Amino acid sequence: NNQVYKVSEILDYPEINIEKTIMVSGIISEVCPMRGCWMQIIGDNSDEFIRIKVTDGEIVFPLSAKGKTVIAEGRFVKLEFSEKQAKGWKYHLAAEKGIELDTANLILNETDYFEYRLNTNSAKIF
Repeated sequence: NNQVYKVSEILDYPEINIEKTIMVSGIISEVCPMRGCWMQIIGDNSDEFIRIKVTDGEIVFPLSAKGKTVIAEGRFVKLEFSEKQAKGWKYHLAAEKGIELDTANLILNETDYFEYRLNTNSAKIF
Protein backbone atom coordinates (compact mmCIF):
# COMPACT_ATOMS: atom_id res chain seq x y z
CA ASN A 1 0.00 0.00 0.00
CA ASN A 2 1.72 3.15 -1.24
CA GLN A 3 -0.92 5.56 -0.05
CA VAL A 4 0.42 8.84 1.31
CA TYR A 5 -1.70 10.26 4.10
CA LYS A 6 -2.03 13.88 5.15
CA VAL A 7 -1.33 14.74 8.81
CA SER A 8 -5.00 15.58 9.36
CA GLU A 9 -6.14 12.24 7.87
CA ILE A 10 -3.94 10.36 10.33
CA LEU A 11 -4.81 12.48 13.36
CA ASP A 12 -8.56 12.38 12.74
CA TYR A 13 -8.47 8.62 13.52
CA PRO A 14 -5.01 7.96 14.95
CA GLU A 15 -5.87 4.63 16.64
CA ILE A 16 -6.30 2.91 13.27
CA ASN A 17 -2.65 3.37 12.33
CA ILE A 18 -0.84 2.90 15.63
CA GLU A 19 2.08 0.48 15.23
CA LYS A 20 1.58 0.38 11.45
CA THR A 21 4.11 1.46 8.84
CA ILE A 22 2.59 4.33 6.87
CA MET A 23 3.58 7.22 4.61
CA VAL A 24 2.69 10.73 5.74
CA SER A 25 3.00 14.05 3.97
CA GLY A 26 3.02 17.41 5.72
CA ILE A 27 4.62 20.82 6.06
CA ILE A 28 7.69 21.01 8.27
CA SER A 29 6.92 23.45 11.08
CA GLU A 30 9.95 22.76 13.27
CA VAL A 31 13.29 21.00 13.08
CA CYS A 32 15.37 19.85 16.03
CA PRO A 33 17.80 22.76 16.56
CA MET A 34 20.44 20.60 18.24
CA ARG A 35 21.07 17.49 16.18
CA GLY A 36 18.46 17.54 13.43
CA CYS A 37 17.06 14.25 14.73
CA TRP A 38 13.37 15.21 14.51
CA MET A 39 10.97 17.35 12.52
CA GLN A 40 7.50 18.41 13.44
CA ILE A 41 5.02 18.26 10.58
CA ILE A 42 1.65 19.91 10.42
CA GLY A 43 -1.37 19.60 8.19
CA ASP A 44 -4.28 21.90 7.53
CA ASN A 45 -4.95 22.33 11.23
CA SER A 46 -1.70 23.81 12.50
CA ASP A 47 -2.41 22.86 16.14
CA GLU A 48 -2.02 19.20 15.29
CA PHE A 49 1.35 17.74 14.50
CA ILE A 50 3.26 14.51 14.13
CA ARG A 51 6.88 14.38 15.19
CA ILE A 52 9.03 12.63 12.61
CA LYS A 53 11.87 10.98 14.52
CA VAL A 54 14.99 9.31 13.22
CA THR A 55 17.69 7.44 15.09
CA ASP A 56 20.19 10.10 16.18
CA GLY A 57 22.90 10.48 13.57
CA GLU A 58 21.29 8.26 10.90
CA ILE A 59 19.62 11.10 9.03
CA VAL A 60 20.14 14.75 9.92
CA PHE A 61 17.27 17.04 9.06
CA PRO A 62 18.61 20.47 8.05
CA LEU A 63 17.15 23.55 9.74
CA SER A 64 16.60 24.94 6.25
CA ALA A 65 13.89 22.29 5.77
CA LYS A 66 11.44 24.41 7.81
CA GLY A 67 8.45 25.43 5.69
CA LYS A 68 9.09 22.74 3.10
CA THR A 69 6.97 19.68 2.40
CA VAL A 70 8.07 16.20 3.41
CA ILE A 71 6.90 12.70 2.69
CA ALA A 72 8.12 10.30 5.33
CA GLU A 73 7.65 6.59 5.81
CA GLY A 74 7.81 4.92 9.17
CA ARG A 75 6.09 3.26 12.09
CA PHE A 76 3.36 5.40 13.63
CA VAL A 77 3.35 5.32 17.42
CA LYS A 78 1.71 7.11 20.32
CA LEU A 79 3.93 8.00 23.25
CA GLU A 80 2.19 8.51 26.57
CA PHE A 81 3.91 10.51 29.30
CA SER A 82 3.53 10.61 33.06
CA GLU A 83 3.34 14.11 34.54
CA LYS A 84 7.06 13.98 35.32
CA GLN A 85 7.94 12.78 31.81
CA ALA A 86 5.67 15.38 30.21
CA LYS A 87 7.36 18.17 32.16
CA GLY A 88 10.78 16.77 31.36
CA TRP A 89 10.04 16.54 27.64
CA LYS A 90 8.61 20.06 27.54
CA TYR A 91 11.72 21.29 29.38
CA HIS A 92 14.00 19.42 26.96
CA LEU A 93 12.29 20.83 23.85
CA ALA A 94 12.57 24.37 25.23
CA ALA A 95 16.20 23.82 26.25
CA GLU A 96 17.05 22.79 22.68
CA LYS A 97 15.87 26.26 21.63
CA GLY A 98 17.89 27.88 24.42
CA ILE A 99 14.85 28.57 26.61
CA GLU A 100 15.15 27.73 30.30
CA LEU A 101 11.80 26.60 31.72
CA ASP A 102 11.04 26.37 35.42
CA THR A 103 9.71 22.81 35.74
CA ALA A 104 8.23 23.54 39.17
CA ASN A 105 5.83 26.08 37.66
CA LEU A 106 5.25 24.39 34.33
CA ILE A 107 1.61 24.22 33.37
CA LEU A 108 0.73 21.16 31.33
CA ASN A 109 -2.05 20.98 28.77
CA GLU A 110 -3.97 17.82 27.97
CA THR A 111 -1.90 17.46 24.81
CA ASP A 112 1.39 17.47 26.75
CA TYR A 113 0.68 13.96 28.05
CA PHE A 114 1.05 12.26 24.68
CA GLU A 115 2.69 12.67 21.34
CA TYR A 116 2.18 11.06 17.98
CA ARG A 117 5.38 10.06 16.29
CA LEU A 118 6.51 8.54 13.05
CA ASN A 119 9.70 6.59 13.66
CA THR A 120 11.14 6.91 10.21
CA ASN A 121 14.07 5.68 8.19
CA SER A 122 13.26 7.42 4.92
CA ALA A 123 12.08 10.94 4.20
CA LYS A 124 11.93 13.07 1.06
CA ILE A 125 11.97 16.84 1.51
CA PHE A 126 10.98 19.07 -1.41
